[in-house]
Amino acid sequence: MVKQTPKKLLLAAATVASLPALASAGARDYAQLGQPCMQRYDSSAKVYKDISSLWKRNDKCQPGLLSNSTTTSPAESRFALTCFVAPNDTGMDPRSGTMDLEGTCLKSSCVGVNYDNVDILPEDQERVTICHRTENELNPWVRMTVDKQAWSDSNNDCGFTTEDYIVKEHGSPNLVQDQMNKGHITDFTTTQEYWGYWERACPYVRQSPEHTHRCCQGPDCCGDARDDAPQEPESPATATATAQFERKLEGPGCKAPPQEAYTQSIYVTFMGEAGQEGMDLEARIAASGTSITEMQEEIKNIYNTQGRFGQCVFFQRLIESVTFDTIEPIVPAINKEYLLTGFRAKATVTGLCTGCQEHLFLPTDSCRDTEPSSCNTCQIPNSDEGEIIQLAGKDLYPQINSNLGTAGEAAEIIRIEGDVVGEPACDPNQLKYLESTGEVVCL
Repeated sequence: MVKQTPKKLLLAAATVASLPALASAGARDYAQLGQPCMQRYDSSAKVYKDISSLWKRNDKCQPGLLSNSTTTSPAESRFALTCFVAPNDTGMDPRSGTMDLEGTCLKSSCVGVNYDNVDILPEDQERVTICHRTENELNPWVRMTVDKQAWSDSNNDCGFTTEDYIVKEHGSPNLVQDQMNKGHITDFTTTQEYWGYWERACPYVRQSPEHTHRCCQGPDCCGDARDDAPQEPESPATATATAQFERKLEGPGCKAPPQEAYTQSIYVTFMGEAGQEGMDLEARIAASGTSITEMQEEIKNIYNTQGRFGQCVFFQRLIESVTFDTIEPIVPAINKEYLLTGFRAKATVTGLCTGCQEHLFLPTDSCRDTEPSSCNTCQIPNSDEGEIIQLAGKDLYPQINSNLGTAGEAAEIIRIEGDVVGEPACDPNQLKYLESTGEVVCL
C-alpha cells in the first residue's frame, strides 16, 4: 500500500483550528472532523472509495450526519464528512489499478462528496463547482463541487483560498433533473452520469490532456492544466496585488474580482398572447412549461457565463440574483394596430461590480462596445487577442428561450433592457402600454 504523507492543506488547517464537539456517541472508532483518514483510488472508475476493512474503521470518516454541539441552530449543526484526499493524489495508475491515499475528514459542504457518501446530498441543495488552490506543489489545484451556500458565506469555516474561483453553477439536483427531462442538458444521458462527472474531485495531476485517466475536459479543468491555459507565468507583483481579493480567476492581465455591491432594475418583455389577459406573471410563465425560478436562474447564469463571471464584461459586473416583481402589474405590449402582443415585467438584479453604481444595466445605446484585454479568460476563440465586451439583452434572451424551451410560447422573451428611465406617469383614468419601439405610452 502506497501512503502519501499530506502537506499542510488550507482547508484542513481552517477546520482543525476550531473543531466542534461531536454529539455522536459511540463513534470513537471512526475518524472525526479534522482527523486523518484513508481512501483508495480506483483508476478504472476514476473515483475515491473507502477501503473495505472491518477491523480498520478508524481509516474511515464517521458516516451519516453529525451534530455540532456548539451551534444553537439544529439546521446549521448537521453536517456530513468526506475523506478529502485529492490534493495528495500523485496521479499514478499502479498495476493493480488502485492506490491508497491519506487525507483529512472535512465537511462535505466544503469539499464535496465521494463514492461512499454521495447519498447525503439534499435534492434541493444548490451546488457549485470550484477550482480550489492547495499548498501542494505537485497538486496545486483541485476541482471540486461544493454547497453554494458554503461558497457564498464569507463566515464559513471551509478555508477557501483567495485564488479559488467558480467553474460552473449547477443549481440543485432537482433543477438538473428537470433541465435534463426538458432536454436542456444534452451532454449527459442521466443525472447519475452528470453528477458522476461533476461531483468527483479532480486533482491537478489528473487534469493534463496527456493523462491516461483524465478527469476533466478543457475549461472544466483548473490552473495551467487547462487546454486554454496562459503561457506566461504570473508575475510576483500581480500575485501580490490580487491576493487581497476573495475570488480570483486566472492568468496574467486578468482584473481582480469586483467588490462593490449593486442593486438595479431590468425590464423583460415577453411575446405573450392576447388570450391570456387576467393571468399574472407566474401563471403566464408556467403556461410555457417553465417557472419564474428557472427563468431567474437562466438570466443570471447566462449573463455570468458570457461575461466570464465578471472578468470579461464592462464594469466587471457579476449577477448574484435576479428577482421578478410579482406584485407590480405587468405592462401590456401593443403593436401598431393597438392589438395586444405581449407584456413587460420588472426584475431586480443584485450582484457585484467595479464602478458600475451610476451606470445603467444592459444599456441599448452602447451594446457590444469592446476594449482589448490580455486576460486569457477573455481570449477570443482561434485568436491571440482578448476583449472586454458590453453585453446587451439581445445577447441573453435567445439562449434563455432556447434553454427553457419558451421560443414560440407565451413566455418567449423578445427584449431585456436596463435603461428604462423617464417614463411618463399615467393619469388615474389612463392605462400604461408598451409600444413596439419599447417606449411607454398612456392611453
